[in-house]
This record gives sequence, structure tokens and C-alpha cells, in this order.
Amino acid sequence: MRTEMERGYEEMAKINFAIACECTHVEAEAESKNIEVLGG
Repeated sequence: MRTEMERGYEEMAKINFAIACECTHVEAEAESKNIEVLGG
């Protein structure tokens, strides 16, 4: 049971990392667009 839980946590960590990377990319795009629109 412990091994299965560890494996599950490892899989979720990979998924969470991928989501975090995607969010960072989207945030950077939004910041760039704001600068473009606001003329900063």
C-alpha cells in the first residue's frame, strides 16, 4: 500500500509540475500583452 501511495504522489508531482510550468507560460504571455496594450 505504501509503495502504491508513493507512486501516486510521484505521478501527481509530475502533473502538478507540468501545470505550474504551463501557468508560468500563460502568466508571461499575459504580462507581455498588458505591456503591449498599456504601452509600458
